[in-house]
Amino acid sequence: HLGTAAFGSLIIAIVEMIRIIFNYFCTQLKAANQDNKLVQFMMCCVNCCLACLERFINFLNRNAYIQVAIHSVSFCTGAKDAFQLLLRNCLRVAAITPLSSIFVFLGTAMITVATAFLGALFMTNFKVTAVANADPFVVLVMILIGFTVGSAFMSVYSMTIDTIFQCYCMDEEWGSGHTSEEFKGFMVKQEQGKADLIANNDI
Repeated sequence: HLGTAAFGSLIIAIVEMIRIIFNYFCTQLKAANQDNKLVQFMMCCVNCCLACLERFINFLNRNAYIQVAIHSVSFCTGAKDAFQLLLRNCLRVAAITPLSSIFVFLGTAMITVATAFLGALFMTNFKVTAVANADPFVVLVMILIGFTVGSAFMSVYSMTIDTIFQCYCMDEEWGSGHTSEEFKGFMVKQEQGKADLIANNDI
């Protein structure tokens, strides 16, 4: 589905281009109307809306690609099916998203720290007591490399989590019975915890 990937990237590129053009005009307007608070407020609102639109398109693209991979449909059909599926399971989305974000963050942090520590250990001839004396610049480079590799590595896990979640939702709606009881119990607990939190906030 190279055409599907290209079409999704095109949509993101169009939205980002609109933001770039808008920010350019914002710079010109600020220079011409430095004391006009109304103009600055309107520009801030429009820029915020464009940023929200860009994040929504990225989110929709990500889940549309999952539907395309599962059902081998077009991008527009996959985006529609993904949006409707997640909308029907919005409470579960709200429950699973923070957990996946925490998992990805911890994984990236562990890879970054491990890379920096092993690099410092290598520079000091594997003397643990001398790690604190390692060259700070080299350690900083190691941290950047570890963060880059960790982010790329954990993004695969993030996509896997979203794919498994969509498969679970579709399995439950279609009643195929392939989902394990352990995963069903986990999802029920997370959904109930989110519902209780919302109920407590309403009170």
